[in-house]
Amino acid sequence: MLRFFLIVLLIVSPFGRAASTGFTDAKTLRTQTDAFAKAHYAAQYPDLVLNDNLFVHTGRLDSRLKLPTCDKPLNMHVKSHTHSVSNATINVSCDSLKRWSIFVPVRVEIFSYALAANRPLPKGQHVKESHLSKKRVNTAKLRGGFFISKSEVLGQQALKTVRTGEIIKPSMLKAADAIEKGDKIIVRVDQPFLSVEVNAIALESGAVGEQIRVKNSESKKTVYATVKKSGLAAIN
Repeated sequence: MLRFFLIVLLIVSPFGRAASTGFTDAKTLRTQTDAFAKAHYAAQYPDLVLNDNLFVHTGRLDSRLKLPTCDKPLNMHVKSHTHSVSNATINVSCDSLKRWSIFVPVRVEIFSYALAANRPLPKGQHVKESHLSKKRVNTAKLRGGFFISKSEVLGQQALKTVRTGEIIKPSMLKAADAIEKGDKIIVRVDQPFLSVEVNAIALESGAVGEQIRVKNSESKKTVYATVKKSGLAAIN
């Protein structure tokens, strides 16, 4: 922050000193910026309640900072960081004759109840209600998303082992397999003006919409087919 302090002084005066005796100190500027930041995020997240599930923390400024008092309303703009919802910067500037500009860091916390594993969820396991619990977390720091409703995850399969207490993310799950490796299935071959069904063996497991290898029970030929539902795949 001392770097910003020196930059501001150079902007205000070529000699590094403000000509005016009227100053805005760090405490006053932080108070004004904090009020702006809270109002901004309260408007951005109208379904959240400030100081309940929405918290806005304005960074401290160097106590030695003194800026010429602005004879116009201060300009304030929020610059969000693309990689994180939780961190942002507010650009505060004065457009009077003695121009100055400073950047104030802001940290945002958004709390919600997200689904977590209340016991280990092994890789390949179908998610059951007994695996799930809700945990209040700062979702602004969560990357990769999260789930709120149990109906979103019940029956899905774990792509990796999820530890007890770990927040469950979409990348950890996949739709449950409708066809298992070794299942005897029907493969429907759809062609213009013709539809044929043949018996086959699934050589791979797959969820609805996924392509798997299947072997024709009669010709023994192996082809790829798209899983349509339990016991049925199709070749278009």
